[in-house]
Amino acid sequence: MIRAGAEAVSNSKELYILGYSIPEADAIPHYLLTNLTDRMTIKIIDLNANEIANRLKSLYPIKSKNLIVEEDSITDWIQRDFEFQKHKEWNSTLKSMGIYP
Repeated sequence: MIRAGAEAVSNSKELYILGYSIPEADAIPHYLLTNLTDRMTIKIIDLNANEIANRLKSLYPIKSKNLIVEEDSITDWIQRDFEFQKHKEWNSTLKSMGIYP
């Protein structure tokens, strides 16, 4: 199963790390992260996201341009993202009806 996870990571375009600090003692996430690619965007959402990003950059060949860091609680991030998606879908509906430019 770990190999399947590693393959999924290596084939992904985006990786979300939500509310998890990826401690050094946790070997499985570190094994999965060895499969990162240059084309992958990594989004870290955590109250300590900058600290996590800096640690990951020191351990793996991750470019800053591939990192999106949001120091936020998961609850607030989900609520904000849901509201954005709802708004985006509504605008799309209005556009399809010819109401919204």
